[in-house]
Amino acid sequence: MQETEEEGVSCIRLDFHLPRECHSNGVVSIPVLVPNGCVGTPMYPTDFIFYTLIENMIGWLAPIGRKDTLVHLYRSHLGQPIPRSYSSDWHALHNGFTSLISHLRHSSDPFPGLGQVSGTFGGIEVTQARTSLGDVSSDYVVTLVLSNGQRMSLFLPRKIAKLSRDFMFDWLEVQNEFSTRVR
Repeated sequence: MQETEEEGVSCIRLDFHLPRECHSNGVVSIPVLVPNGCVGTPMYPTDFIFYTLIENMIGWLAPIGRKDTLVHLYRSHLGQPIPRSYSSDWHALHNGFTSLISHLRHSSDPFPGLGQVSGTFGGIEVTQARTSLGDVSSDYVVTLVLSNGQRMSLFLPRKIAKLSRDFMFDWLEVQNEFSTRVR
């Protein structure tokens, strides 16, 4: 653990050490940056550190680099708690998406690739992502639809889609947890 600064935000850097068998490329730990303004407050629950660790580990495996999600959330909300933190509606909705992802994870149905799959819990649709200019990208957008019609779209980088199904679902679960937008 050490003090550092990222994007102008004072942080505590927590280094989670990897097992020795993972040291082949010189990486011995995965960092998680926690803004000092969050330490000792209920702003980000402890499981956010765990989700950030998972996100950073998957980013390392893909390799897409660190995300520093807690710093980005802190900066985008000007150091204030995320509005959904105290909303029971937000928790109920995201729990529904977590249940759908969990159901898909344990289902024998294949992940749809480009296309869609639906069932009693809801459905999932995978489409090509688009660049800011509207061009088709090599990445994906995964849209989760609950049986009550509520939708959430999550970004899935191509490099992560190439990892195992479990890592891909871990990524989607983490992105669901950190998402502040639902439509």
